[in-house]
Order: sequence, then C-alpha cells, then structure tokens
Amino acid sequence: MMKARLIAILSVVALGCLLTQAVEPKTPNAPKAPKAPKAPKGADVYIFTSFRDNGQDGLHLAYSRDGLKWIALNGDKSFLKPKVGGKLMRDPCIIQGPDGLFHMVWTSSWRDKGIGVAHSKDLITWTEQKFVPVMGDQATAQNCWAPEIIWDRRGKQYVIYWATTIGKLADGPEKITGHRIYFTATKDFKQYSKTKIFLEPGFNVIDSTIVAHGGRYVMILKDERKSGKNLRVSASDKVTGPWRQSSEPFSPKGLWVEGPTCLKIGEFWYVYYDAYRKHRYGAMRTKDFNTWENVTDKLEVPKGMRHGTVLTVSADILDKLLKSEPNRPIAFVGVWDPYASYDTKIKDRIVMKPRPGCGSCHARASLSGNKLHLIVNHGKKDDQWTIEGKPRGDGMVFEKGKIRIVLTDRKLSGKFTGKMHANIQLSARRSGKNEATE
Repeated sequence: MMKARLIAILSVVALGCLLTQAVEPKTPNAPKAPKAPKAPKGADVYIFTSFRDNGQDGLHLAYSRDGLKWIALNGDKSFLKPKVGGKLMRDPCIIQGPDGLFHMVWTSSWRDKGIGVAHSKDLITWTEQKFVPVMGDQATAQNCWAPEIIWDRRGKQYVIYWATTIGKLADGPEKITGHRIYFTATKDFKQYSKTKIFLEPGFNVIDSTIVAHGGRYVMILKDERKSGKNLRVSASDKVTGPWRQSSEPFSPKGLWVEGPTCLKIGEFWYVYYDAYRKHRYGAMRTKDFNTWENVTDKLEVPKGMRHGTVLTVSADILDKLLKSEPNRPIAFVGVWDPYASYDTKIKDRIVMKPRPGCGSCHARASLSGNKLHLIVNHGKKDDQWTIEGKPRGDGMVFEKGKIRIVLTDRKLSGKFTGKMHANIQLSARRSGKNEATE
C-alpha cells in the first residue's frame, strides 16, 4: 500500500463545551513425549483459518487477541484460491514449523484421493500449490477429509493425518461411513512415508486434531456415527501413536458438531467447533481435558465461518496481514492534541481545532479490525464508543445512534451529535507527499 502522510482536521461546532465524543489416561511410568514446539518469539496474536460455503473461494483468515472475539481479515475475502485436485479449499490447517515457514494442508475435494499442500513466509504470499495423492495406492479409497499437520520433534518430521473411507460405499443417506484416521510423514514436503492407519477407535471417526499437553499428546476427534456427531478425547505418548481408547463425549449433548481445533490461552485449552446444523461456532475450555466449561456465549466469529484451525503468530505477522488489505481504511491511532499542530513524517499525527473555551478537550480513536474505538474527553470525563463497521464501497461505515463516520482508503468524513448537543464533524485527506505509513 502506498505510503503517504495523513493530514487530518477535526473541527468542533457545539452549543456548549465538547462533550461527546478425552480424558488423558493416567498411565503409570509412561514415557513422556517431547514438549510442544514453542510459540514464535513475541507471539501474542491468534489466527483462525476457515472456509466459506463449499470452499470454492479458498482460504479465509481471522484474528483475535483474547481467543474469543475474532475479526475477519482482508474484508473476509479469500487470501488464496484453490488450484489443485477438485479445486476446493475446505478445512484449511496451518502450522508454523521450526523453519519459520507456515505450512498448510487442506481438503481439495469431497472425493479426491489426496490433499492440497502449500507454504508461506507471511500467510499472504504462497508457494505453488501441490496435490499429494496420500491415498493414491488404495483403489477403493473414497475420500481424504480434513487433513491436519503437526511437527514431530522426536522424529524431526511433519506428521499429516486425515480421515478416509476405504471400501464400497454403504447404502442409505450416509453413504461414506467407514472412516478411519490415516497418516503420512515428511521432512521436506517432497518425499512422504507410506500411508498407515493412525487411529482405529472401532467406529466411524473424522476431524481429528492433536496438541501436546502434560508431557503427552492429546487428540480431539469427532465420533461420526449417526448416534454420535460429538467430540471425544484420546491420548498417546508419541505423536505417531498408538492412541488410547477415547473418552466419553464432552461436547454439548444433542448438538451435532465437527471440525474441532484447539488453542492454549493462559491456563486453559480452548476447543472450538463448528455446530454445522445450527450454522454457528461454539467453544469449550478445559485445564486438564477432563472437566469442561462451555464458553460459546462469549464467542464471536465472522459470519459463515466453517471448519478451520487456530494458531499463534507474532504481532509482526498480524501487522503485515493488516497492511496487506487492499481496501483497508485509514486507522487513526494516538491522541488528537488540541494545542499542537503537527506537520511531520510521524505516523498518525492529528491537527485538532477545539471550540474556543474548551481548551482541555481532546479525543483519540483507533481502528481494530472492523471496530472503531472513539474516546472524547471534555476535561471531566470520557465519552466513549465502540462501533462495528460495515463494508461500503472501498471502505467502511460506522453507525450508532446519531453517530455516522465513513472511513475509506482516501478520506475520512463523518458527523455526529453527542451528549449536551455537542456536534462533531470530522474530515481528512491524504497529501501523498510524505513517507509516513498508514
């Protein structure tokens, strides 16, 4: 995005002073698995991958700082279009490897015998997509669903695992019913080990995800039987198994769910899932994978989000993602100083002209994803708003009560009436003469 200097004017006209504004089995003497890979240096942001509709438009990303409120990136448009296999990009799973690169695997079709693979340094620019026929030597393999990837520190390799039905299709509405979890391993994404069975729980199983916890590995899996459609827990001392008998279901009783993904935040593990019949996401959290708390009522995700995975990234990665958005509105950050007039290369300096007699007034605003945070102080207290924006043309519009603010790639304009009938008008333009960044 072109670098430019922001010159902004906040003019205030008021009648008075400015006032607005699975249970992990306890196995005695079991050998401990290596610790989970450390999060990237400076990591403090979470990314949620997902797809929309049938996966035909590709990879979607959202971010969060608390793991509960997720904001779509890139205006909820795709970051990467599918080009291999059946040209879908469902169930995208991304991890950051010890090489610093991001590695993604995904379901390329409902009936492919392989999966999609691609790599990136920044989640923006991706390598050429590859189709890996992981079940190509199985004549009666029906599919390869929801692949996931994990780094095996002990084996110094990437382990990729997914669900496949092998054999003739069954009769009835659920024709693909014999799923088991299979896996392959690779060190370089050029050569892959022979595919083997990964999990055989004795029932139809799909959508598994693995994390390291308590010196062992924990797998969250979906019981795909018609009588189930719930989530269970299994455990192993090695990432490659063997996996112990799964626990009783922990997802809400009677709710059909799929696509679990797991994230450690503080002392809790959060397990997110797609309640696909309800067309919404849900979340459970736990400290030990035995006792669970439903936190769905605190969860906010982009509309239409479907089966993806979560990962932790550095703040630098998020900053690049935000700056890559082609229609990203101007983001004002800092303080609007009523006494100062700045004309420098410093980012986001604002010229504010308060109403005479209101010399103590000041305001500040920032844009976080699609939410505008506005605070106006008139010397005694703050009036503040958080307003969710809606896409409009090449920018966004923020409306709440009598507040209406428009942010676009070229200008900011707005007008609102706050408490005590204070009327605030905003305007801004970009000069294009300086080297300050947005």
